[in-house]
Amino acid sequence: MKGRKVTGIRMPQELDKQVKEIADYLGYTKNGLINQILREWLSEYRRQNEKRKKDGE
Repeated sequence: MKGRKVTGIRMPQELDKQVKEIADYLGYTKNGLINQILREWLSEYRRQNEKRKKDGE
């Protein structure tokens, strides 16, 4: 599994339950759902930083 890192994200049981319910509803695994959320968040974060840099120039 080159390029992959297994992480055991510790979270409160209630949050874990909610993540599992959403993942099941969407047809993802919990890790897949968390991965997708992080990718989208990072993409938006980068977009915002690029916008700030352009506005600051």
